[in-house]
Amino acid sequence: AALGNIAEHIETGGHLIVLIPDNNLIGKFYRAYHRFYGTKVRLFDRWKFSELAADAGWQLVEIANGSPLSFACSFRRILEK
Repeated sequence: AALGNIAEHIETGGHLIVLIPDNNLIGKFYRAYHRFYGTKVRLFDRWKFSELAADAGWQLVEIANGSPLSFACSFRRILEK
């Protein structure tokens, strides 16, 4: 839903860069730490996140490792809503 909402404010051809918590062992420790303090963290598989973005009108440009617990994705807006 958030990617669709963002897309409504970005012109076709515009770019979006996001840092996403990775669904790996370190990410699971990160999520458990924050859950202990009452914060919900959702982890993503990089290809599943790209599919979610495509469904909202974004084209994947690049995926890069952000850190051991995250990855960064660059997207381009491709559909006009």
